[in-house]
Order: sequence, then structure tokens, then C-alpha cells
Amino acid sequence: MENFNKLITNIIDINECLTNNGGCNVTLGICSNTPGSRTCACKTGYSGDGFTCNGTIFIIHLLVYLFLFYFEIDINECSTNNGGCHATLATCTNTIGSFTCACISGYSGNGVTCTGNNYFFLKKWIENE
Repeated sequence: MENFNKLITNIIDINECLTNNGGCNVTLGICSNTPGSRTCACKTGYSGDGFTCNGTIFIIHLLVYLFLFYFEIDINECSTNNGGCHATLATCTNTIGSFTCACISGYSGNGVTCTGNNYFFLKKWIENE
């Protein structure tokens, strides 16, 4: 009967690795199907039994991810509708997590509202045409 069970196992093998990585560590483990079972090992650069994997590479990847995530959070508010600054009489300057508005030369105000001599506005308009 034992030989019969081995024969059936070798003929009808269920790949345990296809479901939930065979119970091995989902992100850092490698599941290898064997007849009637499976083995677990850790990916290169990690140590452990395949169910639990540790290593400095994981920490380095995490630190790089956090670094990139932090610096890519910034949204350039100036790229849409001049950041809410005056459309023609102000410049918008993007900063990390914010932006500033400043009236162009010849105009004064907070950058959202700018007042001044229309001569400068006409000159700027003509230069842009």
C-alpha cells in the first residue's frame, strides 16, 4: 500500500506553491514544489527558513522607498491654473508642499490680486505675442 501511495503521489501532484505561496513568506520566500509537498527558502540576500525571512536588503529597500515617497509627495500647484495666483500679472513658484505668488515687475499685491500701471501689463502682453 505504501508503494501505491507513492505512485499516486508522483502521478497526481498538487502544486502547493500556487496557493498563498505554499505558506512560505509571501514577499521574501521562494516556494518550490516537490512531489507531494513543497519546500520554502528565502530570496537571495535574506536569511531564515522561508516562512520567516530577514535581511538588510529589506531594510535598505524600505529606506529607499520611504526616501522616494517623501520627496515625490510634492505636487506642483503652479502647473494648474497658475496655482491660483493672478493669471497674467503674477508668477507662481512651487515649493515643497506649497507655493508662493508674486506680482510681476511694475505691479504690487499678494500675487493673487495685483494692481499697478497698465503700461507694464501691455508691454508684457506684447512681448508674449
